[in-house]
Amino acid sequence: MIRSLVFTTQGRLHSRNIEMFLMPTLLSDTNLFLWVDLENATPEEAKYVLEEVFHFHPLSIEDCIAESPSPKVEDYSPKEEDKFTPYLFIVIHAVDYSRKDGVFATRELDFFLGKNYLVTYHTGPLKSVTLTEERAVKGTMHLARAPDRVASRDLTCATAASDSTAEPPSMTCGSWRPLPPKRSGFLHSRGDGALE
Repeated sequence: MIRSLVFTTQGRLHSRNIEMFLMPTLLSDTNLFLWVDLENATPEEAKYVLEEVFHFHPLSIEDCIAESPSPKVEDYSPKEEDKFTPYLFIVIHAVDYSRKDGVFATRELDFFLGKNYLVTYHTGPLKSVTLTEERAVKGTMHLARAPDRVASRDLTCATAASDSTAEPPSMTCGSWRPLPPKRSGFLHSRGDGALE
C-alpha cells in the first residue's frame, strides 16, 4: 500500500494519496513537501517509487528492501551522473510490544529524508507511522512544516512507544515534551532522578 501526503511549508495538508505520476511534479515545487509511506508495497510499487520517482542510490534501495540486522544512518550525496538529490537513509527498529504475551520485539522502519520529501518503508502496519500521520494531518504541533520534523516525530514514536495494534504500555509518544534548557552548561537533576 502506498500512502502519500503533500504539505505546504506552513504545515497545512495540501493533498492526500496523489497519483504516482504526479509525484515528480510535486517534488519540483519548493513550497510543498511530499511524504510517501510504503507499507507492504509490492515489488513493482517499491521499484517505481524508489527508483523511478526519487532515483535513490541502488545501495540504499537494496538496504531498504532487505531486512537489516542493525540500525544505520547514511548520507547520500550525488555525483555528476546521479539523478537523485542529497538525502539521508536511516534504518531503525521500531519497538513492537504485545500486551497479550508481554513480549517486546522490533520491526524495521526505513527512512529516506530529503530537503522536501520523506519516504518511509515498512513491511507491516506500525502504530508510530499511523500516529505521526494523524498528528500531521490534524496540524498538531506544527509537525508537518518540514520533512525532518515528521521524521523526528516518527523516530521518537517508533523507538519510545509501542507499535503494536494491541493496547500500548503506559508510555506513549503522545506525552512527549521538550526538556527545559540546560542551566550553566552542566547536567543537573530535575528532582525525579533524571539528569538534564
